[in-house]
Amino acid sequence: MGIFNSNDFDRGYDDGYNAGINGKEKDYTRMGMSLKFAINGSKTLDTYTNGYNKGYEKGIADKNSKKIPQKVEIAESFQPTNNVIEKKYYSPKSKNLSIMSSLQDYQIQLEQLNQLVSFLNQFKETMDERLNEYRHHINVMRENGLSVQTSDRFENDHIKEVEILLNQIKNLIDEYSIPFTRQNIELTENLIQLNSGN
Repeated sequence: MGIFNSNDFDRGYDDGYNAGINGKEKDYTRMGMSLKFAINGSKTLDTYTNGYNKGYEKGIADKNSKKIPQKVEIAESFQPTNNVIEKKYYSPKSKNLSIMSSLQDYQIQLEQLNQLVSFLNQFKETMDERLNEYRHHINVMRENGLSVQTSDRFENDHIKEVEILLNQIKNLIDEYSIPFTRQNIELTENLIQLNSGN
């Protein structure tokens, strides 16, 4: 769940679950990273916290229910007579299947990351469109009888504050989310090249 998602219960649940299943202590520092927080304040924090706690409990439960993976080792046995070392390795067929599976996973991940970059750019455009619709709606209300004083308050106070918040979100996307995604794209492309043998 991204920090820009407005569903604060789900966002809290995901953060809590990730902390629980990874054996981390509870951390509510991300609770205010939502546009709704600027509007609803403590109500949004309560929703996030409730989701976080439930997700954390589920994460702990899933962590404790997982079987401990067996450690794969190279078996070595020493023969007393001639000191010959016997080693067991994966068969070439098994190794090739593992590489193919990893390559497919990386290709899927690369596709998802590229889609995310497109989504984030579209998301910024959508915010601009919605802000313009907000401003247009106030102008229509003014033409249909809304007092000049009230419409001016909307334009100079409310719309301007929303615009500031949206610009902050767009800056976060440009400066953090998209560069981070592109870093992961580059890393994934390198892993694909490495596993394909090119």
